[in-house]
Amino acid sequence: MGTLSEFGWKMQADRERLCSALVCKLLPVQAGDANHDLAMEYCLQNLEQHRYGDVNPLAVEELYASLSDRLGSHAQLEKQRALSRLVKSLLSCHLDSQQPEPQHNTLCLVYWLARRPLDSAYIPPDSEGAVAGQDILYGKSLCAVAL
Repeated sequence: MGTLSEFGWKMQADRERLCSALVCKLLPVQAGDANHDLAMEYCLQNLEQHRYGDVNPLAVEELYASLSDRLGSHAQLEKQRALSRLVKSLLSCHLDSQQPEPQHNTLCLVYWLARRPLDSAYIPPDSEGAVAGQDILYGKSLCAVAL
């Protein structure tokens, strides 16, 4: 494996801790059991040599363009405008992150967590207390959120 930095050792320790918790949750084993160690080896090896790619910014923007088009075709114009405004706001923010393209990673995560965005109710922010870019994160600016 090579020499790790202090950050690398912390990341490895966090990865092992989280994998151990996952293995114990999914399998009837405890830490220290032979099967636990075998499952941990499998998990850690697959995490080191993952087969999932990084987020493609163009693909994410196409997902949101498609969603915006669908919102427009379903006459959900207020949602369409809000989506466009929030996506532009997030993409214009500088996010400090170790990951490449943190804005697009965030947008991708939100897209897939939303499941059925056309079915959700949109409640516009209170016009008196709303400040641009601060209406969805409990009053915090989108640019102030660190990943």
